[in-house]
Amino acid sequence: PDSFGTRPHRFRTLNAAADLSSQNEGQSRPSPTLSRWPRRRRNRRGRQGACPSLMPSPLRTAAAIAGVIVLAVIAFATLSPLNLRPETGEPANLERFAAFAALSGAFVLARPQRWLWILLLTIAVAALLEAAQNMLPDRHGRLIDFAVKAMGAGVGLLAGLCVDRLASLCLRASGRRAP
Repeated sequence: PDSFGTRPHRFRTLNAAADLSSQNEGQSRPSPTLSRWPRRRRNRRGRQGACPSLMPSPLRTAAAIAGVIVLAVIAFATLSPLNLRPETGEPANLERFAAFAALSGAFVLARPQRWLWILLLTIAVAALLEAAQNMLPDRHGRLIDFAVKAMGAGVGLLAGLCVDRLASLCLRASGRRAP
């Protein structure tokens, strides 16, 4: 790696010697502009990107597994015949909203830095499941059902991001460092 520990020497420009000679006298490190690839920008605290999450890795793994389980239950409940569909006794729109809120919330707790991809993929799953219902003889996909699922995905994502941020702030306040 180079003196910054980020790029191997082969990524330096061909004219690195000339670039080094143009630097201030007495400076021993090459300038970061010599790298062929642009360096990631750091925020004012010196971190890359947003505030790093401090939640322990086993909790992130559990959240990812819970997200996959919720996705499987949603797919089964959406595509199974009506007599096999689980019922909670609550209104159907509330069930849809809560299911997709749990789905996006679990995945965003597992990977909070990928929140936009999680939101887009969760909404895409809702659209695909509603479209797949139109191919079944006893089910019907409706636009209002999709809208309720998309709203649930958005609310669940926001709730998951809030929980992740609060957990990080609490762990930081207690003096723990990122794993």
